[in-house]
Order: sequence, then structure tokens, then C-alpha cells
Amino acid sequence: MAAPTSQRIDALLEEHYRAYPLPEAAASWDLPFTWDQLFAKIFYIRPPEHPIDRLVSTLPASSAEEILHPAVQSRLSSEDSRWERIYHRYFQDEKPTSLSWREAFYAKKFSQDLGLAYGEFLRFSPATQAFYIENKESLTALDFSRHMVSDKEIETLSRLLPKITYCSVQCCHRISSKGILSIAARHPELKDLHITGMSSLDREALVSISRSCSQIEHLSLQSIGSDVTPADLLTLIQNNPISSLHLSDFSDLDDDTLAKVILSSKNLRSVKLHRCPRITPDFFAKVFEKCSHLKELHISCCAGFRDEAVTPAPEHYSLDTLEMTGCPLSLEGMQRIRKKFPYIITG
Repeated sequence: MAAPTSQRIDALLEEHYRAYPLPEAAASWDLPFTWDQLFAKIFYIRPPEHPIDRLVSTLPASSAEEILHPAVQSRLSSEDSRWERIYHRYFQDEKPTSLSWREAFYAKKFSQDLGLAYGEFLRFSPATQAFYIENKESLTALDFSRHMVSDKEIETLSRLLPKITYCSVQCCHRISSKGILSIAARHPELKDLHITGMSSLDREALVSISRSCSQIEHLSLQSIGSDVTPADLLTLIQNNPISSLHLSDFSDLDDDTLAKVILSSKNLRSVKLHRCPRITPDFFAKVFEKCSHLKELHISCCAGFRDEAVTPAPEHYSLDTLEMTGCPLSLEGMQRIRKKFPYIITG
């Protein structure tokens, strides 16, 4: 019998993850173990009446047959496509664009398991703890939304997981800037940072992140500390190769500062602005004729986009997408902008 490929092992594992009675069966195993070792026991050792046999009996015959007959490998699509199917089998929401389907699955599954353990890693069963410890290098992303995980746990995870490059925290009331700073300090290779609804992420915290991290490519800051100034934001962006930027509820961000932000970051391709009232169409002329690298601009609910603020659009621009929604523009004001940006998306 030919050995099953590691990719197919991963696929079978994730497909039947919830069906495995790990806590009960793990009592007679030598922990910690890896999933490769687990499947070696299932398919190659299998001593008579060993608890592992109970695991084999839970597998659908079609799946067991598929992994035992490598000829069916030709019917499998690419690895990323398989992970996409696995992801959507368990989760309904879309994955972050900067993560692979495999990375997104592990991040989402870990967040789900941590939620079931009341936000504490030590509450995991021994088998689940062993799984994440043995496969810690596969966990490259932390993704928590309205989660009960705390600063203390975040600090523990930042020490336990060595390969974190993605961190997203949305409306988690037990996570403060202290937890975010622990991740930034231990993972200067962080490439994605997305923070929403964290008033404690103040000016001092943002400066500390600027000092710790120099590889952030995707940055999203929404509803953070009110004392963060545009100058602090500019410093963070200038110290990192930001390619996509999402800002929300920055009441002091004006046209001049936004122009400096865009022009100072030659890697910047996409900018999203939400509820930034001092941004007006005037910054079009400040940026587009001098900036050939910006390709996408999304503006929503920015009160400064009024009819009286609309100025003629520049003759030359490099945008592929301009989206404006929820802005107080009349049909006439929108038509004036549309003359130069025929591909504009409005709402």
C-alpha cells in the first residue's frame, strides 16, 4: 500500500476534525504527537484492540478508500482550492485577502477553539493543546472578533507561537493596547495589523508599534484612541512598506496630511477612508497628478465630500477603482466627479 501524501492527510484531517474523539482516545497515547504521527498509527501500526482503531471506525468508507488509493490524487485540484473548500465547509464568512486559505482556516479554527475554552489556552484538552503546540508554526495568524480572550492570554500566545505575521482584533473588550504591544514586540516581522474598537490604542501605543515593527504591509485602524494624531499615523506609515491602508473615525485627518501619507509611501496601492470628516475632494489635485502608485480609493461617510467642495478633477490619474458611498453629494455633484472618473462606484 502506497503511503498517503501529506497534503491528502491534511485534507482528511481537517475534513473530519470534529468527528475525532481525541480527548478520550488520547489517554493511551504518548503526548505530544503530530498529525503525521497520528495518521501513521491509524494506517500502519494499528495494534489489535488499540484505542486508535475506534478512530478508524469513525471515518467514512469513501474517505478511507480515497486516501488508501493514490490513484485518485489525479482528481484533486490545487492545494489552495482544497483548503478553500475546507474553509467554507466550516465557516461562512470570507477570509482575509492577505492570508492563504490554509492560514485562514487555522486562524479561524484556533479562535473558535479558544472561544469554547473561555479564552484560555490552558482550558484546552491535553490532546488539543498538544495539537497546537506541535503545529505551532502553522499558526501564523491571530484573528479575534468580539472574543473573550484577554491581554494575559495574548501575551502567552505571542510567546508560544513563533511565526505570527497577521494580527486582527475587532471589538474585544478584554484586549487593550498592552496585548497588541506584546505581539508587536515579539513579532517585529508582523505584516498585517488590523485593530477595530480599541480606545486604549493611544498615541503612545502607536509610537511603540512604529518602533517595533518595520514590515507591516496591510494596516487597518478603526475607532482607536482619540489622542492619536495624524503625525503619529504618518510616522507609522513611513516606517513600514504599507500597501493597503484602512482608516476610520480619524476626525483630525485632513487633505494635506492624507496627501503626505499617500505620497510618502511608494508601496501604497489601496486606501479606504470611513468617517473622516475633514477629507474633501480637494486632495484629488494634491495627490493624483503626483502619485502613480495608488490604484484604489474607497471613501465612505466622509462629511467633507459636499457639493460645494467638489473641484475639477485632475487631467491625469492612475486610479483603477474609485468608490464613494454615504457621502453628502447631490446627483449634480457626483456627475462633476464622474466626468473624470467614469468608473466610479457610488451608493
